[in-house]
Amino acid sequence: MKIHTTKELAVKLETAEALNQLEFVRTHQRLFADSTAGYEKIGSGYAVFAGVESPLTQIFALGFDDDFSEAQLDRLEAFYQQRKAAVNVEVCHLADINLLKMLIRRGYQISEVSNVLARRIGSDEVFSDALSNHVQRVGEEDIERFSYGCTEPLIVEQRSSTAPVRDRRSTGLRFQ
Repeated sequence: MKIHTTKELAVKLETAEALNQLEFVRTHQRLFADSTAGYEKIGSGYAVFAGVESPLTQIFALGFDDDFSEAQLDRLEAFYQQRKAAVNVEVCHLADINLLKMLIRRGYQISEVSNVLARRIGSDEVFSDALSNHVQRVGEEDIERFSYGCTEPLIVEQRSSTAPVRDRRSTGLRFQ
């Protein structure tokens, strides 16, 4: 059975990803009194801050409402500027084209294009565990160790030409 890409499916996938990031922020705030992690609902999206260099610091699920405005884009930029973080926007190709036009007018640049591949899994399908995978349950005692990479800068080796492109404006904002 084929899965057809629709705006409705895209909204579900984007929102699921956003809610996952929000749950990380909420948990981090609950466990660490000095946490600077935060989020804000803007339009259909969720701006997430989990640290200046965190891969979670971006807005998810943006551009699915028909009335996204310049004022909302101002709020988005202010959210990240207050935290001294770059604005990273992951835009689905099914989002409102006016969002992309607004971002381009403000000088944002596309740094990458990504897609989600999916297929239905039948109840009769059997999958073997790969011997090279190690799966373990994460307990409360592991939370600080596992959350570190999402809230503090990581050293990542650049291996390809798909590295993010920094916006040329003096604010250091970028569009992803």
